[in-house]
Amino acid sequence: MALSKAVQCDFSKPWSGNIEFEKTDVLGRGGFGVVYRGTYNGEIIAVKRIILENVDPLNREVMLQTQLDHVNVLKILTVEQSSDFRYIVLELCTGTLEQLCDGTYVGAELPSDAKILLQITKGLRYIHSQKLVHRDIKPENILFSDKTMPVLVKLSDFGLSKQLSTNDTCTMSGFKGSQLWMPAELLMLTDNSLQMSVLFEAKGSPSSDIFATGCVTFYYVTRGIHPFGSGAIDVPKNIRKNKPVNIEQGDPGLNFLLDIAREMIKFNPKERLGLDKVLEKLRSRQRLSYTCKTPEFHVRAKLCNQPVPDNKVTTCVFHPIDPVLAVGFHDGSVVLIANETDDPLFLNWDRETLSAVHDHLPNAFALINMEWNINGTLLAASTDKGSVILWTYQNKQILFDSVQNGDGVANIFWSPFATHLFVANFRLETRRRARRDSGRKGGLLVWNGAIEEEETVETKLRTTYYIRDVAWISDVEVALACHDGIIRIFTIMNGTSLSASHKQLPHVGEVGVVAWNERAQMLASGSSEGTVKVWKKDGTQISLRYEFNAKASCLSLSWYPCSEANTSCAVMDASKNHLIACGLGSGCITVWKPELESIPTTFLAHNQMVHDVSFSPNGQLLAAIGADDNLHIWSTNSWEEIGIFEMKKEGPNRRKISWDSTSQRLTTASELTKIIVVESIAGVD
Repeated sequence: MALSKAVQCDFSKPWSGNIEFEKTDVLGRGGFGVVYRGTYNGEIIAVKRIILENVDPLNREVMLQTQLDHVNVLKILTVEQSSDFRYIVLELCTGTLEQLCDGTYVGAELPSDAKILLQITKGLRYIHSQKLVHRDIKPENILFSDKTMPVLVKLSDFGLSKQLSTNDTCTMSGFKGSQLWMPAELLMLTDNSLQMSVLFEAKGSPSSDIFATGCVTFYYVTRGIHPFGSGAIDVPKNIRKNKPVNIEQGDPGLNFLLDIAREMIKFNPKERLGLDKVLEKLRSRQRLSYTCKTPEFHVRAKLCNQPVPDNKVTTCVFHPIDPVLAVGFHDGSVVLIANETDDPLFLNWDRETLSAVHDHLPNAFALINMEWNINGTLLAASTDKGSVILWTYQNKQILFDSVQNGDGVANIFWSPFATHLFVANFRLETRRRARRDSGRKGGLLVWNGAIEEEETVETKLRTTYYIRDVAWISDVEVALACHDGIIRIFTIMNGTSLSASHKQLPHVGEVGVVAWNERAQMLASGSSEGTVKVWKKDGTQISLRYEFNAKASCLSLSWYPCSEANTSCAVMDASKNHLIACGLGSGCITVWKPELESIPTTFLAHNQMVHDVSFSPNGQLLAAIGADDNLHIWSTNSWEEIGIFEMKKEGPNRRKISWDSTSQRLTTASELTKIIVVESIAGVD
């Protein structure tokens, strides 16, 4: 959601006398004002003084910057005005990226280059998510704040920023920004010989900010070398001609960061590396620093203060990319615990509240399940009354809200093939409830966010059987594990409609769990009678290929993560690609490679049933949580147990494991007032 144009700052706030500064204590000078070190209500701040005749009549800098709220965006604390000047009070920073590159920075010790670039990217991605283009990214506008440690990066100076249109461009009324950091499509605006059709195409857009950030990244990593040369004349000329004359400069040991910069400064805007990809590359380097050595894990218990006393954690799940944990509570509220500073300790992560479910539903329904979509742009949650709610990650707004008439339980199953598609299973029960088993009925909800608004975005299928689990086996096919002993394969037609006819795969006993392996094109299933089957998909045909008797009910399944689907984890063992782990009702874990038709390896993990079993994203670890509240972690290299952790819990609900993207943290709902995370951070106790 874009920033509201209706929101206005009180620009006429009169001079109060609470802003104090010495005219000799100058922090910086710009074309429109001077920045001084000063105090405001006793707090040390920076104050930008602008002559009134130089104030932007649109009040762009103040209006936009006061509405932005991100740890990597400089905050405006207040704005006051006298008869001659406007005074903008800002967070005080200790230096700039330019000072670091020219050797004049004297502030606190900075994080690594990769972490600095990570913060710059996160700040700019947030700005773009608010439908803004900065238009003046340069080393002087990237600041360092040591108010908290480690040092934070702050993007500043929004005097040239502009709102984006619906097609993610903004008009360029005149020449804006510094030519040294401007892409060719904007430098064309200074060429009066160009035809109007060419100028029309040269609009400001997020890709122009990406180009500038790529140049700044190269300049920062090389400590002062611009990729397109030197000098106010040569640099713009080389940018126009697509001649990055210094592109091969830099320490070969920093090629990882320099390669990112090179991909961001492509001549064609459509070929520039997007910010999401930049973040993924930067974080992948952090994951690869997590070596194959046996990690040491520790339990962290974080109290998450809630307005409702004794509010209990009912579900939690890590973001698939960002260091963010979504936590759902018994009263229907949701909190995001985010690591905005790349602090290694979970205890130091900060919180941010999402819209509470009970603000939008007639009753305070407890959240029981939450899942992110494949790229983490959407968060879906289900309640104990069968309702499904969907939030956008960037804007924290509710996008979808479905209230079921029954009082069944819904679980969310996002498509791994599309960002906009999920299904949810639920149980329909009458008020008297057929407390007799024969009365059990269920259903399936399909939601597709890619459908045009005037069309239906959801479809509900009512069934005479209860759907226990769902696995996506293609971009339009779902496998349903049903309590009547049948796996049903449905095709999603026209966005949300389910095919009238469907394939049926017979099982022995109630089918409780299904899991799909995309690389092997195999579907694994487990039943209450202990039968584990593996089905092979060949085109439109699915046939039974392998099976074994686990001698106990199979409650959870986890395939070893495919290396091709997770290229950031270079340490993965391709020989384990078709390995599957089964969590059993007897408390045992069975590890099996079906294609070898070998005898599965079984080891006792719990003295009660296994709730969930899960491989880490990099494949180095296997974790299992049981009804005995113990979390076990094994190394997949040696199959030695790394540790057993007591995960205290109240309530009878089954628990699900959630790993973070680095494979260094995992969590599960506690139904306590604390969030419990098990993490392994090198060198940190």
